[in-house]
Amino acid sequence: MPKRQIIIRTLLTGILLIPALAISDFILPPAPTAMAEPEDGNKVEVYFSTNYHLDLYEDNFTNEEVTGQVIWRIPNIINTTDETGEPVRGLKVTLDSDLAFEWVDKENLTRRGPPTYEWFFGDLVEEHKYTGWATDVLVGFLHQSPIKFTPGFDVSRSFDKAVFTASDTQTVTVTVTPREEWIEGVEIHVHAGHLAGPESDLVDAAIISHSGGEQAHVTPDGRYSEIGTPGLGIPVELNTPVTITVTFRVTPKVPRVEYKPHVAVIPNPGERKRPGGVAPTPLQPGSVPVGGGAGGPTIGSSFSYTNEAGTWTVSAEGDYVWNWGAAEVPRYEVFFSHRANSPPTLTSGGVSPPSGTPTTPFTFQVTYRDTDRATGTFVPSYVRVYIDGSARDMGYVSGKYADGAVFSHKTTLSAGQHTYYFEASDGFFTARFPEDGNLSIEVTREGLEFPVWIVAGIIAGAVVIGSVTYFFIRRRRRRVA
Repeated sequence: MPKRQIIIRTLLTGILLIPALAISDFILPPAPTAMAEPEDGNKVEVYFSTNYHLDLYEDNFTNEEVTGQVIWRIPNIINTTDETGEPVRGLKVTLDSDLAFEWVDKENLTRRGPPTYEWFFGDLVEEHKYTGWATDVLVGFLHQSPIKFTPGFDVSRSFDKAVFTASDTQTVTVTVTPREEWIEGVEIHVHAGHLAGPESDLVDAAIISHSGGEQAHVTPDGRYSEIGTPGLGIPVELNTPVTITVTFRVTPKVPRVEYKPHVAVIPNPGERKRPGGVAPTPLQPGSVPVGGGAGGPTIGSSFSYTNEAGTWTVSAEGDYVWNWGAAEVPRYEVFFSHRANSPPTLTSGGVSPPSGTPTTPFTFQVTYRDTDRATGTFVPSYVRVYIDGSARDMGYVSGKYADGAVFSHKTTLSAGQHTYYFEASDGFFTARFPEDGNLSIEVTREGLEFPVWIVAGIIAGAVVIGSVTYFFIRRRRRRVA
């Protein structure tokens, strides 16, 4: 056999083995039929996975049972480097499903079901020419179908610097400690996040260095890093921490911003068992996918695969050698969400009516605005009015956080002069209105404005005068008599 064919066969076998090792606690079904070696042609790698996903907004996680989301993904569609050097033309993914998913990847989405979801990617160049990251398609549920699972590890992320007022470096440290025996490796992904929409106006970030040596892979644009061999991860031992670092160049676009990159940790079982299951076996090269199947190479313009989400069809213009794999048992993911956060603002603070008496209901009102919370996913940690130094929580009234949301608090006040100000927090930054000093309001008494001692004196005087007058009148009558 020519040397070139031997090399191609070796590479193909490796491609098929890598995703298989990421599949846990089940034995793949045997290949339905056998086929001859794939012909030379334009080779495309596709991998399907079901993920149990947990989103975190803190910086630490301790292993325990959690309630997460279920996501079905095609995390990789890669035009493998081969002899043809040609792109994959008119790449398209179609999902036939009766499910109305809460999560649907909107990038490249051209039709949203049910019953049919469709993504169009156009032409996909070979991997060595591609400047982005692997093509990704996903659907899933946030709340309708919660999933309980135990990730099996502790993880934390920390930063030497998180608040930026000028361009500077930031080193992120991620520590993972396996807590269950089935974990044999972990993949650690650290990246800048999408930095799209409102966030693109706040900060720019890119990776400039990392630990991990040959196991670390970074996209040419510096946005994304993966540390650990795909499907295998970094080798780990039970209860033994593994630490990696990634350094970013962070450039703020606003006077002050908090920036925390995205961190994802995915444990892999390798040859060990996950509780309740068995170790995976390699994909069988030369298998033909029939009615789903576990994967393998197939030749043509398209192929289909069915799982709980529905039937996926990957197609393109022309004939290709599709090298594909599918995980029937979910992978576990713990995500520390990326955030670029600028301080919120408070405006239009005041009280209505501007004056009154102790029986008057006063409404304190202020407008909270946070431009980097445009999606409405995050609510402020608190919005308060401080009256004479005492904090009163305010309630949401109306409006979007990005445009200005109104908060209010209604109360009565005792007679006299009162001072007040407003304060809010997004969980990291605080805002105050007014920025310095206090506002004030005067509350007057009901009825007459005379002081109590004057009224009491008048009454007492009248009593004394009346008593003296009565005494003299009685005395005079006795003398006359």
